[in-house]
Amino acid sequence: MGYHTASGTKMFIGGKTATPSAETTWTEIGEVVDIGEYGRTYNKIEVKSLSTRGVRKAKGSFDDGMITLKLHADDPDAGQAALVTALDDDAAYNFKIEENDEGATGHPTTTKFKALVMKMPKAIGSGDNVVDYTVSIEINSGSIVVTAAS
Repeated sequence: MGYHTASGTKMFIGGKTATPSAETTWTEIGEVVDIGEYGRTYNKIEVKSLSTRGVRKAKGSFDDGMITLKLHADDPDAGQAALVTALDDDAAYNFKIEENDEGATGHPTTTKFKALVMKMPKAIGSGDNVVDYTVSIEINSGSIVVTAAS
């Protein structure tokens, strides 16, 4: 089987001083509902010449992306409290995502990166909703990915 489910995936926040690979203190962010998509995206450069009429393309600068993290609000949760602290700090924090795909070695695919917490609005919703947060996390470094061994 070459696929795995998203259920069981965990996200953590670390400190702001160490590099993501050197981070030793991780706090799990509780009540994660959706991590969304993330990853490097390149800008497209188009070169157009009148005589050829064609469009040539090249890769330009890249952006390591943004995560739109959805959470059920749980203010006593240590991970969510760390997000609130990071929101009011200009520094980038270390983050880690562990997928639910532990291979024979017992180590899941893990992605680590440094990022800025840019916004964390609260959504109350209607009477049949729970209170949520939608957190925007801007990745500020290349991701370090360690794939699970099968």
